[in-house]
Amino acid sequence: MSESAPRVTPAPGLRAPAAGRRRAGALERVTLEGSRAVWWPAGIAGAVVLGLIVWQLAIPRPFYTGTDSVAVRSVVASVNTGQTLCVPGLNLPAGTGAVQLAVFSQQRFQARLRVSAAGHTSQSLMAGVTGPTSLAFPSAPIPQRSASAASVPATVCVTPLSGPIALGGMIGLQANQVPALLDGAPVANRVSVWFLPPAGRTRSLIASAGAIFSRAALFRPGTVGAWTYPFLLFALLPLAWTLSLLLLARSASRRPLRLARRVVRPAAAIALIAFVNAGAWALITPAFNAPDEPAHFSYAQYLAETGHAPAKAPDGRAEYSTDEVLALNAVDLESQISATDGLPPWLGVNQREWERTLATTPHPADNGGGATTAASTHQPLYYALLVPAYEAVRSQSAFSQLTAMRLVSALLGALVAVCAFGVVRELIPRQPVAAVAAGLLVAFQPMFGFISGAVNNDNGVNAAAALSLYLVIRALRRGLSWRLALALGLALAIAPIMKETGYEIYPAVAVGLFGVAWRSHRARDVPGWIALVACFFAVRAGWSALQGVFYPTVAGKSTAAGGIVATSALSLAEHMPGRFLVYLWELFLPRLSFMGDLFPPGWPFKAVYVVRGWASFGWYTWQFPNWVYNVIIAAMAAIGALALWSAVRERLALRSRVFEVAVIALFPVCVVVAVEAAYFTPTGGRTVVAEQGRYIFPALAALAAIAVAGTFGLGRRWQVPLASALVVAMIGLSFASQLLTLGSFFA
Repeated sequence: MSESAPRVTPAPGLRAPAAGRRRAGALERVTLEGSRAVWWPAGIAGAVVLGLIVWQLAIPRPFYTGTDSVAVRSVVASVNTGQTLCVPGLNLPAGTGAVQLAVFSQQRFQARLRVSAAGHTSQSLMAGVTGPTSLAFPSAPIPQRSASAASVPATVCVTPLSGPIALGGMIGLQANQVPALLDGAPVANRVSVWFLPPAGRTRSLIASAGAIFSRAALFRPGTVGAWTYPFLLFALLPLAWTLSLLLLARSASRRPLRLARRVVRPAAAIALIAFVNAGAWALITPAFNAPDEPAHFSYAQYLAETGHAPAKAPDGRAEYSTDEVLALNAVDLESQISATDGLPPWLGVNQREWERTLATTPHPADNGGGATTAASTHQPLYYALLVPAYEAVRSQSAFSQLTAMRLVSALLGALVAVCAFGVVRELIPRQPVAAVAAGLLVAFQPMFGFISGAVNNDNGVNAAAALSLYLVIRALRRGLSWRLALALGLALAIAPIMKETGYEIYPAVAVGLFGVAWRSHRARDVPGWIALVACFFAVRAGWSALQGVFYPTVAGKSTAAGGIVATSALSLAEHMPGRFLVYLWELFLPRLSFMGDLFPPGWPFKAVYVVRGWASFGWYTWQFPNWVYNVIIAAMAAIGALALWSAVRERLALRSRVFEVAVIALFPVCVVVAVEAAYFTPTGGRTVVAEQGRYIFPALAALAAIAVAGTFGLGRRWQVPLASALVVAMIGLSFASQLLTLGSFFA
């Protein structure tokens, strides 16, 4: 990672002497070679990724014409021979040629299926054999419904003929649902129903594109339509990719990027690219279908409406406002999240029903404020950032408000990408491709883009942590000026206010600050340290003083459960360090015979930090085939090994950057240790791995710097090609993830 001398070209309009012309010719060749070092690996990587994407899009596959958006969680109705269970209130989509149910039975079964729609009734036989779980998904043909209308109201009835059966679905009803009827008696549960095309008919995702775009446009802001998605996928995102490659190429040739004759700063370009990508995710992900998003939206809405944070403990108030409840019911969220067999509503009639409900039902937005498990324990700072976006669209629907909030989170995600760029630029300022590549790797990391396009306070702590890392590295490289110290004190103070997990970066930052003091401890440095300490404690004290505003006294008691306090989740790991080390071993490596099973079967690291850390969308519902994650693991291992070898090759250069390297290396270590300490179970017995891959994102800027270091592993000559190929591969994975999400939710 040695730095090269800057190149200077003759001023335009002046004729250089012969020797100068020869030097200029040599410089031009170098410039072109620098650009080619970006374009040829980008072209190869892009061709491979594009080929894989087109291949997947073109594969014919079975598809649904619609569903009632109810996943199978349990048995919801037992039906004896001769009894009839009917599911009313359905919408039969055009093109349907079969109906599918979830049937539990201990034996081969046969049943009569009756479908009544648009004044016509059809009957057919449904038969099946259940497997080891006693669950089958049989279908029965019906006359194919014409496309004269997108859907018609329908009722589906089933009558067992050869023995009792049980139907699958979900216990309970939403307020906007009607119960099933067993011989005319109501059964207050949801029965899963799927509508299929005629038997044997398949369709590629390319052929389904029009339907996918129309379905994805439902329950969005009024300006969003089916046109939005081809514009995003085939115009706006490709422009962002092109800008990324131009930025790499110009950096490789040491020329500034110009748009409309104006120089575009790399940091600004990276921020724009990251925001566009995360903003695309904000419109691709179905409403409220990101981890804990309903609770985070509820918090922000209540804060915007009342100026107060919700209660931290149950106090009798509703978790969500009536306005949000109607929106959640409209998209059947609780009936279909975290399940591949439950899908959001696809029909325009579903949206029109919600609009009619809003027009006829009082729906206040300020009557929530009750405690939620996922959000209420957190401080209001992240949610306060969302308030201006909410206010801008207050008079519009909950879906417009959600999208506006998502775009604010996208801005925070863009800040992380810019900080990754800044970290590498500070370390190796004369290797601009490396810095640009770091920012772009963050901008296009699929799971980070998905979370950045969602309402979740992870985005707040991710931004604060990345900013803290950048400022510490800058202080190590340039010294602790009072302005930088104020910024660093502010970033460190707000990180745990955004989310209490922000404390996890403090040990790494402490090493960096020790390095700053070690390198420069003269009297003139004192103002910087005073500014750092004063800003940190002033922000903390000021925030504590605001607790009475956010948590007012109700009935003589404060609604706040204390102030900002460090989590006690780490205490068990602190008191059992040996067992915790075993726990960490089993996270990454096969357990040894004396250790015991502290995790469920499988490879926990892959489940948490590869599958959930790279590509698991919705509420960790939709994933790639397993081979994709194996390729990601191989790439991570190769880049990690190259980064280590790069450190060996460039050990002389690293001597002057030992503290910077230590801080960057410690960021992911501290984050992983803190996450695993919070979930540490010393006796085992866990049935699921509860950690989420997104919890590593406070260290994402550091991980990007490590990945870029790996591009130097084969020598400086190969750094630009490797970095370019890595960025294009990440762009391809990001685009494939967006297509996977659309195709999984809406096809």
